[in-house]
Amino acid sequence: QVYEGEATDVSVNGYITRHGGHKYEWRTRSTGFYTSKKQVREAGGEWVALAELPEDASASQFQDVMLISLRSAWRGHAEGSLLDSPMAAVMRDGAAAAPLTVLFAPTERCSLDSYTGTKNLLIVKMLDNVKSRVRHWRYKGAGEWEDAGEEAEASIRGLSVSAVDRHESDQIWVITSGFIQPSTLSLGDASDGCGAPTEALKALPAQFNADGLQVAQGEA
Repeated sequence: QVYEGEATDVSVNGYITRHGGHKYEWRTRSTGFYTSKKQVREAGGEWVALAELPEDASASQFQDVMLISLRSAWRGHAEGSLLDSPMAAVMRDGAAAAPLTVLFAPTERCSLDSYTGTKNLLIVKMLDNVKSRVRHWRYKGAGEWEDAGEEAEASIRGLSVSAVDRHESDQIWVITSGFIQPSTLSLGDASDGCGAPTEALKALPAQFNADGLQVAQGEA
C-alpha cells in the first residue's frame, strides 16, 4: 500500500512535478470538490503534511518555490491572492512560518483569473474590471522575483496563455477571441515582454464583416 484515503473522500491522488532541475512528489486526499489535504516531499525524502495550508488553497511548484493560490484569507492575505514560498522553508518550518512573497493581491475591481509558468517566467492573467490583463514575473532564483512588467491596458477579449515547453523555453501559446475577432492561435515568447508581438498561426474563419466595428465597455 502506497497511500490511503477515507470512504468520504472525493478522490486520492499521487503525482510528481519537475521544474528547473527540482523534483517533488505530492499526494492529496480530496475531501471535497475544492478542498484537499496535501503532502509533499523531495524525491525519496520524508513526507511533509501541509496541514497549516488552507484546505481550499491550491499548491503547485515553480522551480524551488511553492505557488499558493488562496480561496480564503490566510496569514493576512485576502482570498484570491497568489503567493509563493520557498519549498525548503515550507517543508522545514511549516506553511504558517515560511516567508511569503505576494505575486498578486486582489482589489475591488481586479481579480486573479489564471497563471502559468514557462522556463523562467510566471505569467499571471488578471481580470481588471472584467477585462483581461497580463503581468510577467521573472524568477531570479533563491525565492527572488523580478517584476517583468504588465500590459499597459486591459483588453476586452477572451485570452488563454500556456507554455510551449516549460522546461526548455519561455515560448507561449496564446489563444485570443473577441466580439469581432475569431478565435486565433498565436506563438509568442514571454521573454520579449508583455504585449510583445506574437505570430498568428491559425484562426477560425470570420463569420461576418467586422470592418468599421468597434468594441467598447461602458459603466452605468
